[in-house]
Amino acid sequence: MEGRYGKWSTPRSAIQDGDGPGVVARWPSIATIGDRAYFAGTDIAFFTDDTVGANVLRIGELGGGSIAVPSGSFRFAFPRLIADARNRLHLLWAEPVDGASPVSGVGWLRQTLSRVWTATRSSEGDWSSPRLIYEGSRLGWRNAVVGAGAGAGQSKWALSVVEHDHSGRHHAIVLFHFENGEMVASVVDSAERAVHSSVASVGTDVFLGFVSPVPRELLGPVGSDVNSVHLSVSHDGGKYWDAATLVSRSGEHAAHELRTLLAPDGTVHLVWRQSRVESGEVIRHVASSDGGRTWSQPDDLLLAPGSSGMRAVMDLRGRVHVVLEHWEAQTGEAHVDYATWRDEWSVMEHLFPSLSVTGTTLHRALDGRLLLAFLARPAGSPMDVAGYSMYSDTRVR
Repeated sequence: MEGRYGKWSTPRSAIQDGDGPGVVARWPSIATIGDRAYFAGTDIAFFTDDTVGANVLRIGELGGGSIAVPSGSFRFAFPRLIADARNRLHLLWAEPVDGASPVSGVGWLRQTLSRVWTATRSSEGDWSSPRLIYEGSRLGWRNAVVGAGAGAGQSKWALSVVEHDHSGRHHAIVLFHFENGEMVASVVDSAERAVHSSVASVGTDVFLGFVSPVPRELLGPVGSDVNSVHLSVSHDGGKYWDAATLVSRSGEHAAHELRTLLAPDGTVHLVWRQSRVESGEVIRHVASSDGGRTWSQPDDLLLAPGSSGMRAVMDLRGRVHVVLEHWEAQTGEAHVDYATWRDEWSVMEHLFPSLSVTGTTLHRALDGRLLLAFLARPAGSPMDVAGYSMYSDTRVR
C-alpha cells in the first residue's frame, strides 16, 4: 500500500512458528535493537466465558520465530517490550491481586491490575527472574504508553501509566524509567485526577503530557470540564517537576488517547483524539518550539465515526504518523486508517482493505523504519474466524 511518505509492505505473520497460519498475540508491543525488532502479545483468541489457559505470553522476533518467555506463573497482562541504551530487552507487565484465580476471556478485560513486574533478557537469550517493581491500587495499564525519545537513541523514560486509588479521588501518574541499568518506578502526584498520560524525553528534559479535568476551583460557579490536556516538565531528569500547564481546555468535549512526541529539533508535539460538537471527532495536533511555554494553534483532522485506538510516532525527519482503528457500523469490520502531519494533515488513507484489523500498535525503529502490528482476519469473514498477528513496515522517504 503506497503511503504519502513510503510504501507499506504486504502484511505477513508477526511470529512464524511451524507450518500453521500464524499465532495470536493480542495487544502487541514492539521494541527494536539494532536492525532487529521484537514482538510481544497475549494468546487470547476470543473474549468468551471460557477460562483462559496458562502460558498466554508470546514473544518473538518480528517476522521470525518465537523466543522463550520469563519463568513463573503470571497473567502477563498487556505486556510491554522496551529496549534500553545497553541493547537489552526489558519486559513489563501487570498483574491483579488475585492472579492465581481462573479468569475467562471476558474477565480478562475486567481485571483490576495493581502490580507491575519486569524481567530483562540477556545477550545469551535468557530472562532474569521476574521482579516486582510497583504495587499500587488500580492501574490503567491497558492504556500505558511507551515513552518516546527525540532521535535515534533509546529513551530513558520507558513508560507512563495512571493510577487510581480505590475511592477514585486521587489519581497519580507512575513513571517507569531506567536507573543504573535497572527498571524502576517513580510517582508524579501533582497531576490531580489524571485519566491518561504519555511521556517523552531528551537528555535530562522530560515532558509528561496528561489528560485531566480542570480543577473545580479554577472553573468558577458555572464552568465545567471533562478531560483537558496538560503538560508537566522536568529539566533535571525527573527529580523536580514544574507546575503543570494547561495546553488545551476541553470543556464538555473530552480529549482522549494523548501522545507526547519529540521532533529531532527538540520541538514538543502533542497529538490526541478530541470530540467537537460541530463536527464529530478529530485528531488534534499542537506543537511547542520553546519547551512547552507557548503552543501553536490546534490543527484538526476530521475522523470517520467509529474511529478509536489512536497510535502516533515521530519519524526521524520530524513528521508525525498516526494510525487508528475504524469500525464500520454496518458491516462490523475494522480497518486501519493512516495519516501524517508535517505543517498540515495529509488525507486519511485506508490500509490493507483485504483485512479486518484490531489491536494495532505503531513503532518507529532506531533505523527510521515504521512498524505496524495488529490482529487480522480476512475482511468479510465471520466474526468467529480466528485472527492472527501480522505486521507491515515502511521505510519513510
